[in-house]
Amino acid sequence: MLVSTAAAASPLIARAAPNRADVLVIGAGMAGLAAAQKLRESGRKVIVIEGRHRIGGRIHTSRKWQEFPIDLGASWIHGIRRNPITTLARKAGSKWVETDYDNYHMIHEDGRALEKKELVQLRSIESSIYRTVRSNQTSKRSLADVLRSKLENFDSPNAQFMVNGLIEQEYAADANEISALGAYYGEEFGGTDVWFPNGYHQVFSPMVEGLDLRLGHVVRQISHDQSGVRVSTSKGDFSAARAVVTIPLGVLKRGQIRFSPALPQNKLRAIQSLGMGLLNKVVLRFPKAFWPKAPELFGRLSAEKGHWALWLNLHHHLNEPILIGFNAATFAKATEGWSDQKIVGSAMAALGGMFGTTVQPSGFQITRWRSDPFSLGSYSFLPPGADQRTIRALGEPVADRLFFAGEATSEDYPSTVHGAYLSGMREAGRIMR
Repeated sequence: MLVSTAAAASPLIARAAPNRADVLVIGAGMAGLAAAQKLRESGRKVIVIEGRHRIGGRIHTSRKWQEFPIDLGASWIHGIRRNPITTLARKAGSKWVETDYDNYHMIHEDGRALEKKELVQLRSIESSIYRTVRSNQTSKRSLADVLRSKLENFDSPNAQFMVNGLIEQEYAADANEISALGAYYGEEFGGTDVWFPNGYHQVFSPMVEGLDLRLGHVVRQISHDQSGVRVSTSKGDFSAARAVVTIPLGVLKRGQIRFSPALPQNKLRAIQSLGMGLLNKVVLRFPKAFWPKAPELFGRLSAEKGHWALWLNLHHHLNEPILIGFNAATFAKATEGWSDQKIVGSAMAALGGMFGTTVQPSGFQITRWRSDPFSLGSYSFLPPGADQRTIRALGEPVADRLFFAGEATSEDYPSTVHGAYLSGMREAGRIMR
């Protein structure tokens, strides 16, 4: 594997890997690596250009705690049956563990256990939300608007807790931002969900074999004409007959990469019409556990919707006192601007209320995906006014030169790792044809 980075570049590597290829792949996330590997196997000369000094994009396994890899981005294979990521994981020999969503313990913010009637009420609300969404799949109204018109007590803490847990945590968008069509949109693979105790990065090992990766190359401009494609980066220019563009939707929306000529109006409209959501994590490691080991997940019911509402308990599977808190949409945006100390203090106040007593964390890790210049968000969602045609327009090639991939271009599996993978394979297939 040829790799050019700020630390690893050398004249020998530069001479061995000139900046001309058959296909340039922009982005070394799941979509880009899938496209690059398929094209390389077909005999094309491929160069992968990546702004970060690592591969993976929004899959990021942190090695801050060497003995406990932590996935700060994508964590799960959603539905392992016939899922292409399952195939990759098996090929890489990755160990995984299943998530049992029924092993979920809900607690009031003051630590009170839920009474049986409250649990029955939450299940009833869950069913009502599902039925309402399935029978009102329209792109013209927000999910909040539809639910408020159909459900009694929509603004109650219990209903808001379920909306956050079922929709906002899943789609990384507030119920006011996502359309009624966007909730439960897309196809699903069967089987259970699994995560990787040794990190999601393992799935990349069979994908990078033989690839020419140029890391730390920040793309500034993408130009094309009848002669081909030219990509200007912070470390030089690259040229090819075609390019696969896997730039995240958040970066496209910001417009920080210049296209020459400008992208067609239908693609620009699609970029602006689709939403880029936000889901952040706070990982807290403790000297000892002060919470029950048995539940895999904890839910926190509070008067403030979405405030530290969901926790993953790594003590359950790893026997290690680590909790991961998830914040989505509105509250995630608010906390992203806080200092580390304020975020940890807020999380600890929530945990103290839930469990009555706490010990101070021995370490923490915090994500801020909206501030990440190479993603500017977590993953895409459908706001009012956007639908499958919008996604299709985003993924349409331009002038048989630029081919667009990434989770936001997946009509069937948006917002997922497998959607990103399949989109990369799709565009590689288009080029090969």
